Amino acid sequence: MRLVNRDVKEGAAVAMQDLVVTRASDLGAALATFESGGVRGLTIRSEAGVAECQLLANIPSLTRLNLRMNQIGAEGAQVLGTSASLNELDLAFNNIGSEGAMGLAASRSLTQLNLESTNIGRAGAQALAANPFITSLHAGSNRLGDEGARALATNASIVSLSLGGNVIGDGGAMALAASNSIASLKLDCNRIGDMGVRALAASGSITDLSIDYNMFGLEGLQALAESSSIRSLSVCGDHFGDEGAMQLATSTSITKLAMCYSNVGDAGAQALAASSSITRLALVGNCIGEEGALALLANPAIIALDLRRNDIGPRARIALLKVKARFELLLL
Repeated sequence: MRLVNRDVKEGAAVAMQDLVVTRASDLGAALATFESGGVRGLTIRSEAGVAECQLLANIPSLTRLNLRMNQIGAEGAQVLGTSASLNELDLAFNNIGSEGAMGLAASRSLTQLNLESTNIGRAGAQALAANPFITSLHAGSNRLGDEGARALATNASIVSLSLGGNVIGDGGAMALAASNSIASLKLDCNRIGDMGVRALAASGSITDLSIDYNMFGLEGLQALAESSSIRSLSVCGDHFGDEGAMQLATSTSITKLAMCYSNVGDAGAQALAASSSITRLALVGNCIGEEGALALLANPAIIALDLRRNDIGPRARIALLKVKARFELLLL
């Protein structure tokens, strides 16, 4: 059992603390810590089941709970859904199914929910879509498909939504693009083509978009470059090459770009170095050499740069390291 400090939020006087328990069998000894009022969060690493959920749901001071990769099924999730104090809940990699999701959907206190790989299915997504309190939902790898995406798109409270690996196509993407509330959207490893990407690029609410490893081409990429709302964009693993980098370099709204494993070479790096808006750039695993790296170095507006797994050569590496203090983040 140990205490871990969480990041201090802006305006907070002291750091929040979370209690980490290795095994559920050690939980009893930890309860006194909650009674003292100094702890609001709890992580249980293993062995937690229904009995622990029943106990935890009735601790009024518990606001954050991490039970990922335990033995929480539908009944345990339903019990946690009755808690009046929980705001943040992580049940990733527990098989709660659609019935468990329905229990959580009835909660009036939960605002941040991680249900990655929990087998909630489309019925679970439809239930969660009716909850007016959730603002952040991670439901990756649940086989939601376009039907599940369309259901969640109707929710007016969700601001941050992660739906990677859910077999979502253009229909689901277009529905999500029509949302007026979603600002941050992650759709990695789906089946979205140019039509869906054009819709996402035209969204008036989405400012942070991650769409790695999908099925769109340069047409969709051009739409993203022309978007007036997207500020942060990730399009890794789609092998757009220098032409794709040149397209994105024309954007006047994107300030943070990840284009990793995309076959970008020196010409693409030089184009990105001339961008009028990009200040944070991740180009891991590309084909950038000395010339491209030096071009990026020459742009003083770039304050975060990740060039790992590129053969930039010793001259460029030394030049970048000499001015490392200029960067908030520099990874070579």
